[in-house]
Amino acid sequence: MLGWLLPQVGLSDESENRAKWLRYPAVSPDGANIAFCYRGQIWLVPAAGGYATPLTSGLFYSSHPVWSPDGKRVAFAAKRHGNFDVFVVPVDGGQSVRLTWHSADDVPVSFSVDGAQVQYLSPRLGEVKATAHDSLRGLSPVVKQVYGVPVSGGRPRIISPVPMLNLAWNQAGDKLLYENEPCTLENMWRKHQDSSAARDICLFDPASGTYEQLTQWKGDDRDPQWSADGKSMFWLSERSGSLNIWSRELQGGEPVQVSRHQKWPVRFLSSASDGTLVYAWNGEIWRIPAGSQEGEVVPVFIRQSSLVDGVSVKDVTPEVNEFVISKDGSQAALVAHGEVFVLSMKGDGVRRITNTPQMERMVDFAPDGRGLAYASERGGDWDIIEASLTQEGDASFAGAAPYEEKVLIGGGGDSYAPEYSPQGDKLAYLESRTELRVFDKKSGNSAVAQSGDKTYSYNDGDVLFKWAPDGRWLITQTGFGDEVSLVSAESGKESVNLSNNGFADGNPKMSADGKIALWVSDREGLKSVTFGGAQQDIYAAFLTKKSLDLYKQGIEEDQKKPSEVSSQQEAVLPEVDGLSTRTIRLTPFSSEIAFYQLTPNNKHLIVVANQPNGMAVCYVIDARTLAMRTLFSGPVLPGGAYATDGEVKGVYVCSGGAVHRYDVTSGAKQSVPYRLEMMRDARAEVAGLFEHCWRITEQTFYQKEMHGVNWKEVGDHYRQFLPHLIHWEDVAVLLDEMVGELNASHQAARFHAPATDMDATGSLGVYWDYSHEGEGMKVAHVLANGPSDRSDEAIKKGTIILEVDGHQLGKDESIDKLLNGTVGKELLVRVRSASGEKNLKMRPVSLDVENVLAYERWVLERRGMVDKLSGGRLGYLHLNLMAPVAYKRAYGELFGPCKDKEAVIIDVRSNGGGNLHDQLITLLSGEHDSSLISREGVEIARNPIGRWTKPSCVMVNANSYSDGTVFPVLYQRKKIGPLVGERVPGTGTAVVRDPMINGYMDYGIPELGFRLTDGTFFENMEIVPEVLVQNDPKSIIEGKDLQLEAAVNTLLEKLKEAGASASE
Repeated sequence: MLGWLLPQVGLSDESENRAKWLRYPAVSPDGANIAFCYRGQIWLVPAAGGYATPLTSGLFYSSHPVWSPDGKRVAFAAKRHGNFDVFVVPVDGGQSVRLTWHSADDVPVSFSVDGAQVQYLSPRLGEVKATAHDSLRGLSPVVKQVYGVPVSGGRPRIISPVPMLNLAWNQAGDKLLYENEPCTLENMWRKHQDSSAARDICLFDPASGTYEQLTQWKGDDRDPQWSADGKSMFWLSERSGSLNIWSRELQGGEPVQVSRHQKWPVRFLSSASDGTLVYAWNGEIWRIPAGSQEGEVVPVFIRQSSLVDGVSVKDVTPEVNEFVISKDGSQAALVAHGEVFVLSMKGDGVRRITNTPQMERMVDFAPDGRGLAYASERGGDWDIIEASLTQEGDASFAGAAPYEEKVLIGGGGDSYAPEYSPQGDKLAYLESRTELRVFDKKSGNSAVAQSGDKTYSYNDGDVLFKWAPDGRWLITQTGFGDEVSLVSAESGKESVNLSNNGFADGNPKMSADGKIALWVSDREGLKSVTFGGAQQDIYAAFLTKKSLDLYKQGIEEDQKKPSEVSSQQEAVLPEVDGLSTRTIRLTPFSSEIAFYQLTPNNKHLIVVANQPNGMAVCYVIDARTLAMRTLFSGPVLPGGAYATDGEVKGVYVCSGGAVHRYDVTSGAKQSVPYRLEMMRDARAEVAGLFEHCWRITEQTFYQKEMHGVNWKEVGDHYRQFLPHLIHWEDVAVLLDEMVGELNASHQAARFHAPATDMDATGSLGVYWDYSHEGEGMKVAHVLANGPSDRSDEAIKKGTIILEVDGHQLGKDESIDKLLNGTVGKELLVRVRSASGEKNLKMRPVSLDVENVLAYERWVLERRGMVDKLSGGRLGYLHLNLMAPVAYKRAYGELFGPCKDKEAVIIDVRSNGGGNLHDQLITLLSGEHDSSLISREGVEIARNPIGRWTKPSCVMVNANSYSDGTVFPVLYQRKKIGPLVGERVPGTGTAVVRDPMINGYMDYGIPELGFRLTDGTFFENMEIVPEVLVQNDPKSIIEGKDLQLEAAVNTLLEKLKEAGASASE
């Protein structure tokens, strides 16, 4: 686990040693001490400040401390077993005790008032009846409900089926303040929202079962706390522009601002029994003593060193994400963890070429193999560096061959994707992402081959190009990556659009003789219902009539080698007239093409095609007869995992810690394994990562005005906390806080720890009856198609699970511990039902499968509700994503089960987005204009065929996200039908997720914004349904869905009005 920590920095004096980036401060009930999280540990410090004492070790990430009412224990969440589990530790010393054993993330939020129980949030199946929020299960298990577990350990029991955050019980234990979470898909540290996604403070009365929303302001209200007398509450609100502390009497009245911090948000409010308030601001802990109106900083000092300081060794073998082969096939360049390595294909080992904490990427070999060009961020932006061998006679970078690095292109902005000309005297590259330039190594000058306005780059490096063999031309993508053009390497020359059609064309290459342009096109293959083609072909454009004639005759043209062509010869445009008639399809079938290459004699085409079964097959295809043979097959890999040498004698595959060479003629396989180890300074890496994220946000955020935010000021503010981070989890949160200042959707850093020593709880596919008090676990519901859904019905509602693999379940024992590590394994489970006891053999499924089964149950429930409420007149379908599978489901259900319905409800609540709005609008906006009628007068088909022509309505909520908000906006504006549900925050942007240097984190930037023709951006534009309905907590607990009921009533009324109108 230490390999995933960042080394701590040694600080020399007290002023520097004052800790910052202190998170989750929690004051003890007596106000004497404060527990907090720093560098992944739980610490204690006196309320007045001083040197902190660690409560947990730094080996495993810990967070979210919560005090017991008597102040003797602290509960916390820790990733000891891969996910967050709840632990409790005595404040006066002693061992931590693990309380939860489920592999969902369990995070403590409170103790019960008597201190006997720790209450925590967990995204489990929850209560069987309260499933109104289970639309979220169509995305992932993110429906968090409140559970409780005894402080000594035992069986968890559900406290509240209603999602609640930041619980606060009053001293009597008969009232509960909590924070709701209307949108679970957003960056939780997003700021300045003015929408229905913002959180509110609510009050729950367990005795009466009533819920009351106390705050109505549209911005964020968070972290409720009770006043000492229990008559008022404190909470955090953005009413003043940034999160500050406010107070108000519970019975009503105007909110009163308590703290007045400027600019940056107050976080993590907590209170002591006497009314002392503690919180975090500007990375430090602050305190407002009881009766005081002024806050004061709590100075915290840390005395702790670490053995992981400084430079450390890291194995980056699994992190290879780029791979190229030298022209002679003797060397392979690999990029891993942002560094360039060279592997000798002759078995002479592997060598690290670059050594910087910043990223290097996009590497290319010089034609003679004595040079490497790559993009590097070491200078503060992307520059092009060349590593060149310095000793004559050295043909490769293997062994100890001396080399030097120098900046070829830099200082003027981002330059990357270098590509050597065949003669090695020039480099083509991209400037500012889209401008194609050519750098002359001799003169040091650059010329613009294609201006940046000719194409668009969505992801770095997606504008692909290749040199023509004579070094005078480049073949490149143009448009929105959907056309292929031939451009001169000299400025000011006319370009030629080679593909010139409405389909998607890209990944261009040239034949070795320079007479054939090749590219990938989706014009013949199966189309994706969202965007572009799902299958492609290789097309060839013969640039001269003679080259096509020779191809048809099967004759190789006698010509000079490209290197022998004089660079002084004037470049000539290809024969443009009739070019489209000289463009042919080279592949005999369409497929998902991962890689292709034409052999130098133009006789054979190498194609790696991904298959639907998850395998990739490499074919050698005769370019004239289209006869083909299989060279090899293996698991699907990224397209960059394949390469050929210059003569295409071998196909190389980088996979599984080795480079494999397949001889094109014989099929013989040779494997050269590698192990990539490097010395790295993780502290410097994080600094580089931070600058990278800050800079690409500034450069690619969809609005140049950055939503009016001073981005430099934001960067300077959050940069100061970098020395205080030692865990990647904290780096991700710091980035989330930083981008949260922009108040934009789709922005977050995601860290996924490597799957080592992780629990994986198996599921029996059942809901549990949490009211059961006896031995074993009682089943409340069996999920269809899960492990317990058996033909013998041995498990059903009321069945008791008594034993798992011979371990008897006591009356207060958790089954989670027994199901850890059991996914897919056969278990012997003893059950008791009305017919007696028996042993059953069962195979638990994963929690992801369990979640899908629960989602399918939710959909079937809604369909049944609609059928019952409408008397069978209305159809229903739910779309969890705007993806091809969702469109297929919509089409299949509209013209299958729903074809004879009078109207249909389209439910996009908790839709996670994608790119399907145009297709759905077209699908639902059909107008019946004619029919096909048989001689008997039977309507065989309604025109337009394949479009819904009957009434519809769309259901939305605050969790409708991304394209899940674009679709209802367009649906409403085109007046196709009414929207029903909650107000929806506009999140209409297209995100790019940039991979980070460590291989386990990515960072999202909204690069494109949807905008209406009147100039209004969808982002932060609230969508107001015609029929506003909330699913309140009481109705959720009762198993109702008020929004669905309203949708049914709305459509039935619409049908009634249409019938009345027709009768008139």
